[in-house]
Amino acid sequence: MTILIRKLSLPFQQAAQRLPVRWAVVIPFVAQLTLIVGLTSWLSFRSGEEAVRTLAYQLQAETTKRVTANLNKYQTIPHQINLLNRSQIELGFLNLQNLSAWERYLWQQVQIFPEINLVAISSNQGDQVKVSNLDDTGLLMSIIYRDVSPDLITYQTNSLGEKTTIANTTPNYDPRQLPSYQKAVVSGKASWSDIYLNFVDRTPQISAVLPFYDQEKRLLGVGTTVVRLQALSDFLATLQVGKTGQVLIIEPDGDMIATSTGESLSRQVDNELKRINIINSTNSITQAVGKHLQKIFIENQSANNNSSRADRETFQIGLVKNIEIILGDRTYFTEVIQVPDENGLDWQVVVIISEEEFLEQIIINNQRTLLICIFALLAAIFFGIKTSRWIVKPIESLSLATNQIAKGDLDQKVLVKGNRELRTLAANFNQMITKLQSSRSNLESYNHQLETTLEELKNTQLQLIQNEKMSSLGQLVAGVAHEINNPVNFIAGNVSHAQSYVEDLILTLQIYQNYHQNYHGDTPEEITTEIDRQDIDLDFIQGDILKVLRSMKVGADRIQGIVKSLRNFSRLDESEVKSADIHEGIDSTLLILQGKLQMKGDRPMIKVDKHYGDLPPIECYPGQLNQVFMNLLVNAIDALEDKFCKQKVSKSNQSSSPKITITTELITQQKVVKIIIADNADGITEAVQNRIFDPFFTTKEVGKGTGLGLAISYKIITEKHQGQLDCISRLDQGTEFIITLPTDLSQGLTLSGSD
Repeated sequence: MTILIRKLSLPFQQAAQRLPVRWAVVIPFVAQLTLIVGLTSWLSFRSGEEAVRTLAYQLQAETTKRVTANLNKYQTIPHQINLLNRSQIELGFLNLQNLSAWERYLWQQVQIFPEINLVAISSNQGDQVKVSNLDDTGLLMSIIYRDVSPDLITYQTNSLGEKTTIANTTPNYDPRQLPSYQKAVVSGKASWSDIYLNFVDRTPQISAVLPFYDQEKRLLGVGTTVVRLQALSDFLATLQVGKTGQVLIIEPDGDMIATSTGESLSRQVDNELKRINIINSTNSITQAVGKHLQKIFIENQSANNNSSRADRETFQIGLVKNIEIILGDRTYFTEVIQVPDENGLDWQVVVIISEEEFLEQIIINNQRTLLICIFALLAAIFFGIKTSRWIVKPIESLSLATNQIAKGDLDQKVLVKGNRELRTLAANFNQMITKLQSSRSNLESYNHQLETTLEELKNTQLQLIQNEKMSSLGQLVAGVAHEINNPVNFIAGNVSHAQSYVEDLILTLQIYQNYHQNYHGDTPEEITTEIDRQDIDLDFIQGDILKVLRSMKVGADRIQGIVKSLRNFSRLDESEVKSADIHEGIDSTLLILQGKLQMKGDRPMIKVDKHYGDLPPIECYPGQLNQVFMNLLVNAIDALEDKFCKQKVSKSNQSSSPKITITTELITQQKVVKIIIADNADGITEAVQNRIFDPFFTTKEVGKGTGLGLAISYKIITEKHQGQLDCISRLDQGTEFIITLPTDLSQGLTLSGSD
């Protein structure tokens, strides 16, 4: 094989040797330049396509985010209005027996919330007050009081919300027969009506309904808030998604709710206005995308062997992400996501972006680049022939720079003085070096990110180790408490019986003594002598044995209390949310730390002042809260030891005795509880306060702290319990740690500001 290759390459070698030097230099140079330019152009085009795809996906994500946020607003406000109206009934400010008081109130609501089209209150007696917002006629107020008239009368209103002239009358109107009223009664909770067309301008709208009940769960009426979906189309039209890009909001069956194209969402079918489905849209792009999504659904259903034929024939829009739909010679990036709603809506957002709009400028640039390359190639051939004798030296310069780059030295810049082609080559070479330098810089940046990620993983590992230690401690404490509890319960349960038996024995002995003295005189001398010989003080025993038993009973009760506290504190490994007593957790922690609070060396006993408020049980992770209390109290004890041991404060100076103050209170308006743990140590500086919750940051001596306690406590409070953990400290005055927790963990913390 080697011999054959040599024979085939021999004619080329002989031809190259016969060529003049200028041609031997120019031909490879031109070929190399052509290859480099072509490869660069191809890579540039491919890179441009990838950049377009990435940019399109980013635009889709941002558009979807904005649409979702706006849609959530439109879905939330109507139900908030209904809840507000229900609160007026529950608080007694308004009622459904006197709907006339609702007239000005609903008129003001429509003024305050421009997003809504109509607000109505209907009683179970068939009375109704509703205020609607019509852009061309202003606010209209419609009322029906069945004890006055069975007709619904609609009035014009002035700027004060007062009824003026009658606009129209609807005879024999009963709001209880409306589909929205009946749906609210059937569901028994906040819900949505089906989408229907407005009877005036035939635009789609939807009603949010909420039934009202009294304390005996009897139906009082229904609140209704209507929003016009045209506002969603107006919002979608403001989004910048290109000339041919579109944003749609549809139902899973394909019926269109809103569109950015301005297309009408209803049309006349058999003398009846009906909503338009995406596959029947008058917009060609919308219709084509809808049919493609329908095709995807049918293919997925066909692939599912377990699906019935009826399921396959039912059209549903499936959720898709970042798919490319080719329509003719154009590609459209399409994404379909679902916007969740807790009240039953399952609307979907469809974002369609055309690839051509992004590629247009890239194609123009590539054409310009191709023309420039062709011109440079022709110029290189022409000037290469004329100036080939000056090419050798610049080539050597390029070769030297290439060798340096191969060795890893990217700080190279080629300066060539010569013809245009060589300068172009040098410029391209320098540009390549710049890109390599940029790539190396990016690689170093990625390495730095990896190092940061590794450090975060280490921190997480240490935190897990700390949690495992606390869990093991809880298991150990629970085990010890269990082992102690059984014999202590045995002792405590039998001490009362022993006390009763001893009392009976003493009573029997006294009866015997009294009987003997009454009938036989003094105690026989033999018995008295034997008692003296045994050194038995019978009178002392009779008086003291009951005291001993009572002391044993008190001791057993004390041990049972300690065991109960240990078992309460040992809940460190519980992960589920429970309703727990905060005071019980604090007291259990204090009991475990009782030994550290006692007098120690030069440090007086630490006094604990408890100012407990009336707190209800709150939803929390009890074991993790106990861990937070333990960390904060241990830090306070260590700070007091540092102050009162190093300074050797006199024990008689009561004004400067070490003290920990624990305060709890319930803030009803904000539905939170506040726990304040304060000490009168030296306090901490502002610089330390700024880093006090950082992992591994500690001011303690080596071996006394890891710097994880406060960091873990901060995560437990802020992330697990959605609360706040704040530190307020003043030098020479002490430190306060303020824990703020929501009473209902599912609602989170809703503080208006820091106290």
